[in-house]
Amino acid sequence: MPQTQLVSQVEWLGRVLGNRGMPRITLERQLELLYEELTSVVPEQQKRYEGLREMAAYLKSERNHLISELAFKELVSQFRTAANSEKHETLRAGELIVSAVCDEKGGITEALTSLVSWLSDRQRFSEQWIAAVAGTVALTRDKMIRP
Repeated sequence: MPQTQLVSQVEWLGRVLGNRGMPRITLERQLELLYEELTSVVPEQQKRYEGLREMAAYLKSERNHLISELAFKELVSQFRTAANSEKHETLRAGELIVSAVCDEKGGITEALTSLVSWLSDRQRFSEQWIAAVAGTVALTRDKMIRP
């Protein structure tokens, strides 16, 4: 596909998934993994798959316009500490929360609501975890790069 069509498709899918509680960082990672897998299976077609890697980089740059990579990593680390998240480490919840705040700021209106409602389920998570989710949302909003 031409670059403009790729961007359009990725933005559309990012909005659809984001509004359902799956932050765009998840799509970014899936594009990276798809590129890696395709190039390992069919290396002679690597150039053909470059668009996947470019779109992953595009999503990351969109997020980095809203929050620096350093601030992103600090917030994720702070969440892990505050949540005592060893039990749920595979969720990568800190990354999802910070990314969802960025998605919301970028116009995906339900990105944060959908994710936070699941991550704040008292039947799944402790009060400490839920407080860490809310705290991370607030801290992320404070660290956003103001346009």
